[in-house]
Amino acid sequence: MRTDRKFLLYGLWVAAIACLAGALLFAGLSAVFAVVNTATTPIGTATGVPGLYLWNSLAMLFNLCAVGLWAVQFYQKLQQNVLSQEDRDNQWSSANMAHYGYSFWFVVGAVVVHFFNITAIYIGTHRTREKKTPQPVIEEKSNGAIMLY
Repeated sequence: MRTDRKFLLYGLWVAAIACLAGALLFAGLSAVFAVVNTATTPIGTATGVPGLYLWNSLAMLFNLCAVGLWAVQFYQKLQQNVLSQEDRDNQWSSANMAHYGYSFWFVVGAVVVHFFNITAIYIGTHRTREKKTPQPVIEEKSNGAIMLY
């Protein structure tokens, strides 16, 4: 694949794989810190709510980069011919028969999911909440006393 320049642009392919790996890493960090935030109230920025924004935004950015790189790869090389060198030597062609597969649309879906996750974090953390004030204990004659009949 590295030597066949008519099949793929090797640098774009490697960059797309690296972007997907980075997106998976940041999505995993986001999931771990989301669980940490539900169990405790973290003090650090990277583990708290600002960190959730950061990890989800980075995962979304890396997924967008992977989508962009693969779209460039598709329009520059994959749309013309996706056959091996032996098949091309036999004058076979797959020109204009390629299309985006499920894996491409799953990455686009991941972008949408991260966007909704960032929106949910915003809605959940910026909603005004009423603080409950403790009710004073009313002293009554029967308060604390045992009544026997």
